[in-house]
Amino acid sequence: MVAVRATTYWLSEVMTQVAVADDVERWTLRDYVWLLRSLRREGLSFVELHEYAGGTPGVWLRHDVEIDPERALLMARAEVRLNVRSSYFVCVESPFLAHKYSVRDMIASLVDLGHHVSFHIVLRPGLAPVWERVEVYAEEFHVPVPAAVTFHAPGLPVDVLAQAPGGQDVYRPLASQVGAYHSDSTGRWRWGHPMEQSVINLPTQLLTHPYWWGGDWQSLIARCQSRRVLREFFPQLAANE
Repeated sequence: MVAVRATTYWLSEVMTQVAVADDVERWTLRDYVWLLRSLRREGLSFVELHEYAGGTPGVWLRHDVEIDPERALLMARAEVRLNVRSSYFVCVESPFLAHKYSVRDMIASLVDLGHHVSFHIVLRPGLAPVWERVEVYAEEFHVPVPAAVTFHAPGLPVDVLAQAPGGQDVYRPLASQVGAYHSDSTGRWRWGHPMEQSVINLPTQLLTHPYWWGGDWQSLIARCQSRRVLREFFPQLAANE
């Protein structure tokens, strides 16, 4: 049985009981839809990256896609049904997205749905310069060269990421502690549940990773043939082995 704690938040001056999962198995696509609807009910708007970076109040939805393109598309379609557009940063360098054809199909589908698509770039010594890779990927996957990217760099300080090419809009507000930030990157909400601060209409970055929202992240671990690769690339998943 999944452990769930009942947490009380003040929302629009009404005491509301919110079920917050203590276990990532609680998170499903239905939970994500509930979250978006709840944020909207509280009067929050969903903004685009340039608006978030410029300090506009509202929630910017960011997805880093390193694994499970099918789950990413399910989230993207659910957002469209709610008339929400978000930003998907695809890690084409991920060892768990090895099938370029499926990645290409996912990116094309995300674009067709009206979402913003960019790249989640691995920062590691020995790789080509960031923007050189971004330009290559943009051409390969038939998208415009993006103005912003995100980085796969576990443990690297956010102020360093804010100075990397293409990282300013995403990471500078975090380094400056402007607005609010919520991330599911450990399988639990870091820096508080998004509903905790929904009563305050701040520039807010909400980062999710689609693989946490399938209710079956254990199967992702089981599919990883190399535990070394898992530990090096996905320490947040390896920690749950």
